[in-house]
Parts: sequence; structure tokens; C-alpha cells
Amino acid sequence: MTGARRDEGLPATFAVDLRAANPMEGLRSGIAIASLVALAEWIHAPWLMAIALAAWLTCLADPGGPLPGRLRAMAAFGLAGAAIDAGYGILLGNAPGAVTAALAGLGIFALSMLRAVGATGLQLGTVSCLVVVLGLRRMLTAGDAVAEVALLFLAGAAWALLLTVLLWRLRPFQTARAAVGQAWRDLEGLSADLLALLRHPGEESGEWLRHARAHRRQVRASLEVARARAVAHAEALRDAAGRLDPVWARLDAAEQAFDALVALPDSLGRDPAPPVREAAARLLDRLGAMLAALATATTRGMPAGPGADPASLDGLADAPGAEPLRPIIARLQRAFAQAAAPAIGEGAARPAPPAPPSPWTTLRAQLTPRSAVARHAARIGLAAGLATAATLPWPAGHAYWMTISLILTLQPDVAQTMARAAERTGGTFAGALLGAGIALLLPSPMTMAGVLLPLAATTAALRRVSYGAYVGGATAVIVVLLEVDHPGQAEALRIGLERAGYTLAGGGLALLAAVALWPDWAGERLDPVLRAAVAAHLRYAALGIAERLGEADAATSLSVRREVGATSAEAEALLQRVLLEHVRARTEAFRGALAIDAALRRAGGQIAALRLAEPAGDPAGAAAWRAWFDAAAAAVAAGGALPPAPPGCDDPVLADIAAQLMAAAEALAGLGVP
Repeated sequence: MTGARRDEGLPATFAVDLRAANPMEGLRSGIAIASLVALAEWIHAPWLMAIALAAWLTCLADPGGPLPGRLRAMAAFGLAGAAIDAGYGILLGNAPGAVTAALAGLGIFALSMLRAVGATGLQLGTVSCLVVVLGLRRMLTAGDAVAEVALLFLAGAAWALLLTVLLWRLRPFQTARAAVGQAWRDLEGLSADLLALLRHPGEESGEWLRHARAHRRQVRASLEVARARAVAHAEALRDAAGRLDPVWARLDAAEQAFDALVALPDSLGRDPAPPVREAAARLLDRLGAMLAALATATTRGMPAGPGADPASLDGLADAPGAEPLRPIIARLQRAFAQAAAPAIGEGAARPAPPAPPSPWTTLRAQLTPRSAVARHAARIGLAAGLATAATLPWPAGHAYWMTISLILTLQPDVAQTMARAAERTGGTFAGALLGAGIALLLPSPMTMAGVLLPLAATTAALRRVSYGAYVGGATAVIVVLLEVDHPGQAEALRIGLERAGYTLAGGGLALLAAVALWPDWAGERLDPVLRAAVAAHLRYAALGIAERLGEADAATSLSVRREVGATSAEAEALLQRVLLEHVRARTEAFRGALAIDAALRRAGGQIAALRLAEPAGDPAGAAAWRAWFDAAAAAVAAGGALPPAPPGCDDPVLADIAAQLMAAAEALAGLGVP
């Protein structure tokens, strides 16, 4: 693939990740809504539909993770949702339309600020914004009606909580084990892709960069997810945290294996002789089955077994051409040996992570015009308030769908909004047609209620797989839910198309708001994001030298490596957004940004190989280079000039790494907004 584009391997604009499917989550959501709809039809109790909707929304608000945290978040959503649903209904029935719209916008602004406290806050805030809009569907004036609406919402939340407890498999550390197992599975994918590259020697020029971008990003993301879940379980179940020891051991082993596989391409680049390539191919061929075996064993909570025995790599280091690969093979053997050890009792000695700041402290810190979170919350609150003001007087019964579409489409920057609008519009049209077809073809309300179970279950299971597929399924669920009492009638098609039309209008308003209201353009953030990535790689080079000198501690090593992974992933995601904002135009500044990213990838592989090398033969020279890399990192972060290279230090490996990073640092000066 000699004609490969230099931007290949950047994150996909429309991601589909089948590994993120969650059948248990889907089953819970399907039962939550379908059981109540079926019961409502059986006993002719239409009020159960409100409970079904509340139960489904509560399932959508579930942040995942350890059960205690999930239950707390869902219970908080249930209480807040009941108050919001009833409160905005009272507001609609007793206040002028302008006041109602203004307070709706203010509430959506406040709920959107929850994005500042992390993924859980983002999820709870987004679903709560939908409750605000849904609460404006009907006027509430009598006290009994208000109490009924609140109690029905609480009943739906309680039903979702009960199903969460009943369907939760009694394996408290399973999500942490599964996450670590996924990291090993992604390492298998990285290894398989390396092997495929070695078997096509004439097609590698652009493919090495694609491999580095795509596979290293995926493994690093998996390792971060696994670490976050292990920490969450340790905090939620402190009395049983020692049982996480094997999980920690295999997570640390996965980090070691990742270091080795990142270093392999650099070793092959330094010595591309056919015997070395053949030795690397034999290593990778044997390694694939070992990584797969360990991934399965980790997910199931089982011993590593003979399939992942480090002895399986014995003899490879002595094969013809394997001499440059010996440090890599040794690191892999240590990783598999650690993964096989039971490690019982060692995890209890791990230092607890520092306590995060309180949510209130985080929110107060973000309440400033300079905060991207506050700007986005203001943007979405103002746009939603205006959409509410425009649609409240409309006689059409489903005009609120436009506001819902706007809330779900509008994202923190223009590029993300463009991508979300495309996915949501396409998914809604497909889902509207699917739901209308189901409503037209099924002969009775009970059969329609029956089809809701697989439809809602599949939709919820795909929530993290593909946003477009999830929106399509959710649209079909809503159309069927609204038409469950009218099977075989053409009204379903009208409702489906009406919802699609409102969704299209809401997506258009979201794009307009993203561009007109304090727009955040991805291109404007190229310099600070790439600057942070260059500085992180310079610190990574200093770490590699410190490890060769025996002067690096484990905590510093982990921190620096995580910083390199995080800044690289952020830079690549930003580059993809810049492409999308400018309709995939190529500009000189953007080509320079891609060149910086490519230089960082090459330097990252060289540093990974450096960390596996023998101790420095010239400690004084290595120490001088280490000081230079630290000083260069500080200069890049501050926007200053690079210091001169240390004189008299002729280590070719360190000089090559420095040259790559110096070129990246100097290219920062040429960046502009594409």
C-alpha cells in the first residue's frame, strides 16, 4: 500500500465497535419497557406507559461499573427525574410561555454543566435534559396530578433499579477482569497486524504509521479503561480489594507486553535483514495464540494455563537472526510470568489513588467564560430555550422532538456536532421506517408489545457500539410505543416521518448553534494539543534514559507513559476533527500537524526500544542527554526555544530520538488554524 495517505490510522469519524455490545444491559432495558407495556395492554392500564418510559430513561442513565455506584447514580436520577418531570409540568401549566422557555433553558444549562464531573455526570446530565423536555409535554395544575406524575416516574426508576440488581451477575470484579482481558485481546490484534506487515515486505511505507496510530491508540485506550475500572472496584469494595490482586498483576503484565510490541518495529527498522524479519515473524506467530489464551483466561477469572506459558518463547532468542530481538523476548517472558503468578495479597499494598476533588469544587472551577464546558452548557441551554419557546405554541403533538434532537446533536465543538448530526439524521430516518413498518404489519397490541422486548434489548445492547444504530433503534422503539394501541394503522408511518422531520430540523439548529454561539473550532486547538504531545514525548525520552541508568521509579514511569498515551490520543482525535471541519481539505498547516504526529510515533517506538536496551555504556553522556530532554520538554511546554544539544555525546540512538523530537518541536512554529 505504497499510496497510503499520511492521515490513515486516525480515529474513524463514524466508529463502530462490536466489542462494546452489552447483551445484559440490553436484556435489562428490554424487560424494563416491554414487560410494562405488555402488562398495560393486558389489564388496560395506560398509566403504566409512563412507568415504562421512566424505567427506560433510568436504564439509559446507568453509568456502568461497580454495582454500588450504579445504584446510587440511578437512584439519584430517579429522584431528580421525578422532580424535573413534575416541576416543569407545573411550570407549563402556571407560567407564561416565555418564562417557561427561559427556565427550561436555564435548567438544561445547569444539567449540561454536569459534564465537568466526568462520564457519569455527562450521562446523567444528558438524560436529565431529556426529562426537562418531556416534562413540558403536559400542563399540571392540580396537586393530585403532580403527585401522580412524580410517583409514576419514581415507580419506573424503582423497576429499573430492581432489574439491575436481579440481572447483575454476582461476580463483583467481572467488569475489571473483562476490561483487562480486552487489553490482552487488543494486544493480540496489534501482534497480528505486525505479523501481516512483515509478510508483505513491499507495502510497508505508509502501513507502519497506520499501524502505530490505530493499534497503539487502541491498546493504550484499553489499558486506561482497565485501570479505571480496577480503581473503581477497589474504591467501591475496599474490604475485598485484595481479591483484585490477580487483575492488577495481569494489567501490569499487559503494560510490559505493550512496551515490547511497540519497540519491535523500531528494532526491525534498525536491522531489516531477512533473518531478523523471519525471527520476528516466528515470535509474533507464537505470540498470537499466547495473547489470545491469556485474554480468555483473564476475562473468565481463570489461571493463565499452558497456552500462555512463558516457556513457550524459550529458544526463540537463540534462533538465527534473533539477536536484536532478545530484549523484546525477555520483556515478553517477564510479562507472561507475571500474568501467570497468583499475586495474592500484593494488591493490598498498592497506594490508593488520590481522592478526586468534590463535584461541587469541580463545577465551581468550570463556571468561567474561559471554560469549554461552561461555553458548551451556555450554548446548549440558550439553543434549547429558544427551540422550546418556538415549539410550545405549536399545535402539533410531537414538536418537542426537535428540542430533543437539538440536545442530543449539539456537541462541544463544530466537528463533533457535524458528525453527530449526520449519524442522528440517518439513524432516525431508518428507525422511523422500521418502527412504522412494525406498527403497520403487526395485528394486535400484544404482538407489538412482544416485539418491543427484542427491539429495545437490541437497541440498548448497541448503545456503545454505534451511535447511528442506537438512534435508529431508539426511534423505532418510540414509534412502536406510541402506536401500540393502534396496530395496522397508517398513522404509524405519519408519526415516524414526523419524528424524522423534527429530528432533521433539530440537527440543523444544532449545527447553526455550534457555528453561531461561541464556536469551538478544532483547528484552533492544534497548537496547544500538539505542543503537549511533543513535551510529553520529550519527558518520555528522559524517562527511557533514567530507566537505563536505574534511576526511575515505577510511579513516575507509569505517569509519564500514561501522559504520552493520553496526549497522542487527543492529538489524533483532534486531527480527525480538523479534517471533518474543513471537508477533508489538505492545507500546509494540516500537513505540518500530520508530520508532527508521524515524528512522535517514530520517536515513541525508538524510546520504547531504548527502554528495553542494556544499561547505558556512557553514563555521563546518557545523563547529559537526560538533562537535555527534560530542559527541552520544559521549553516546549512554555513556548520557548529548544536548548542546544549536549556537546560530546555521540550516542546515535539518543541523537536520532532527539532529531525526531527537535523536528516536531520546530514544526510547531508553522502551525496555524487550517
